[in-house]
Amino acid sequence: MPHGIIGIGLLIVMNFVIFNGLLMLVAANKHRRFLMWFQGMDPRLERRPQRSRDRGLDLGRRLAGMGLASMGIYIASNVIRDARLNRPEASGTPVSAEGHVLSWILGCFSLVSGIFVLFNPDWIIQWSKKHQPANVEVPDQMMNMWRRGAIFFGVMLLLGGLYTLWNVLSAS
Repeated sequence: MPHGIIGIGLLIVMNFVIFNGLLMLVAANKHRRFLMWFQGMDPRLERRPQRSRDRGLDLGRRLAGMGLASMGIYIASNVIRDARLNRPEASGTPVSAEGHVLSWILGCFSLVSGIFVLFNPDWIIQWSKKHQPANVEVPDQMMNMWRRGAIFFGVMLLLGGLYTLWNVLSAS
């Protein structure tokens, strides 16, 4: 498969990630309704935060959105830079020293997050269950699927962190 097609596909995916991250950051409630629409659910079923402590939940969504948007921008900029330099292989590490520091930070964060998720997938499952867009009881079969998804997510974070750190070390 030509490298240009892979790069275009990656840019399309990163645009969706950046869009979700920015929507989470700027308008957390609209992002919640967008997710319900995207999953084919009726946005009118959304439960409204009724307690003052629920407003703090938007802070977590906004921080996650900032992280998603920054990772999407970082990956998209690397794809564009590699295409502009006419290098078909994506190195994953920028040429500048600041990029090496950012790659070290992202690699370490991804590695530690992956280890945490692998050893504690129930934390993500309980958080997801608590923050469902609609007031729905989650069956045990779905919880098992979420557990497998959380473990897969942890493995991908771990592998992404190792790959990023390997790229930084090999570029040094």
